[in-house]
Amino acid sequence: GRFGGAFEFEPSTVKQYEKITVTGMPSTGTTTPFTVSAWVKTTESAERGAIFCGDYGTSICFFLHTDGRVSLNMDDATGYGGTAGTNSVNDGEWHHVAASYSGSTHLVNLYVDGEWITQNTTVYDGNGVGTVSTWYVGYQGRNLSTYHPNNHYFVFDGLIDDLAFWHSKVL
Repeated sequence: GRFGGAFEFEPSTVKQYEKITVTGMPSTGTTTPFTVSAWVKTTESAERGAIFCGDYGTSICFFLHTDGRVSLNMDDATGYGGTAGTNSVNDGEWHHVAASYSGSTHLVNLYVDGEWITQNTTVYDGNGVGTVSTWYVGYQGRNLSTYHPNNHYFVFDGLIDDLAFWHSKVL
């Protein structure tokens, strides 16, 4: 890993649901500020890859797009919104990625390798995000097979190290 051991996710061609489940964290929702960060290393360019995502249904997901851009999406029962950066990180090198969410003002900031890359206040469709209490590393808990038939759970393909989550906006 970047600083020792890293979680290695190597989904097969049938996209096995390789994941780490995180429970026992305080609930997170629309007005709860949070920050998430991790070191990632991947060359994946065919599928989206979840870094740290909430449970099935209404959800929060920190992931990489197929072109390697980091993104934070917040889904509710009727739709989703998101913020995506411009820097690609799927070059096979280690990159530090982070997102912070302000809570009450709905402001998201994204960072790559310590540099601020973008911000947005339209991160969900306005109906609120359900309470998230179960989280996954390397996996999105919501089945999106209608939109992503080859990887419905955004299984990550690569390495994730030093993942951190705070229930506050620290960046």
